Amino acid sequence: HMLIIILDLISGTVGIVAGLHSVIIFSLTTMYGRTATGLRHDNAYDKFFATTAFQRVRGFQMFLWSMYAFMAQVVILIESRCPVVLKPFMILFALWLLRIVHEDTQGVMKGAECIFQHRKGKDGKKTTKRPTVGGVAMHGTSRSVLAASSRQLLETLSRRDIDGDEREEK
Repeated sequence: HMLIIILDLISGTVGIVAGLHSVIIFSLTTMYGRTATGLRHDNAYDKFFATTAFQRVRGFQMFLWSMYAFMAQVVILIESRCPVVLKPFMILFALWLLRIVHEDTQGVMKGAECIFQHRKGKDGKKTTKRPTVGGVAMHGTSRSVLAASSRQLLETLSRRDIDGDEREEK
């Protein structure tokens, strides 16, 4: 019984702290990145993302730790509170569901690899060299497209009134 209590405390602490860390890191980087893009500070954007690469990688790792700690807590909760008669069924059912969560998470991360890999030319050789942290490219190639599309959207919205009609240019 004491082991269950210790595991619950550890997984709860890791889950909360790691989850909070990842939320703060990604909220701040998103907020500052969008601010730099909106202000058209492209060089500052590049510098910001280059200097925060380590924190973003660690934030992603903390996100995964939080997810796995939560998974452990689900099993601990069932083990500690479920009636003995239902316990084997409930633990197996929870493990099956958690396996699906894990597989889908891994599938999304595997699918995102193409975003972080170096581009290859028609000859199959790398065409760009981007900064990496732990082998993961940290400079998004679509940043300029995102910035341009965001600016176009803002310019389009500023030319329209609330009903969607074009405003007259003076």
